[in-house]
Amino acid sequence: MKPKKKLKFPPGQPITIGDVRIFELRDVAARLQISMNTLRRYVRTGRLAAQKVGVKWMISEDAIREFFLQPYTKPGAKKPKLGQS
Repeated sequence: MKPKKKLKFPPGQPITIGDVRIFELRDVAARLQISMNTLRRYVRTGRLAAQKVGVKWMISEDAIREFFLQPYTKPGAKKPKLGQS
């Protein structure tokens, strides 16, 4: 019986499934020029949506797009209450 062949994807290249493109965390961190710890913090706090597939965390192109459409708020800044500005 032959051992299962592991699929290998070139680093930095998205994996395309149908019309969905997904990236590994390390590739996104490299492209954004941020550390893996920073990217993991974004995922952990919900600032960037990711999905664990097997042992790797993956980020969709749509999640990256949504991340950049969110307005930036300084960490620790208080949000105004409703009716106040």
